[in-house]
Amino acid sequence: MLKIGITYNSSIKLFYSGFNQTSIILAELFRKLGYIIYFIDISSNDTHWWDYPYIQNITLTQMHKISGLDYLIDMDGVMLPEYRKRIADKSIIFLRNCVSFSELDNA
Repeated sequence: MLKIGITYNSSIKLFYSGFNQTSIILAELFRKLGYIIYFIDISSNDTHWWDYPYIQNITLTQMHKISGLDYLIDMDGVMLPEYRKRIADKSIIFLRNCVSFSELDNA
């Protein structure tokens, strides 16, 4: 059984964050496909979950406490490459927005 880690940010309220909503959608998808899922909190917050029903069979952890995963899905590429290499054999950076457009908007 493959182990997949998905980043999330517990310091941002769930329904204010497309980042966290996308994490939940991906977790539910991969869980239904039979994978072992880990939510990896990228914040150093003490909050572990929100006012949302806890999803069964998903382990909550922090990025400095986990390694040995098969895949890591790094939302928006927020994690440093060194952490990605330590946490999982392979990493997928899941970009929710086109970075080029975001950079043009900031210019």
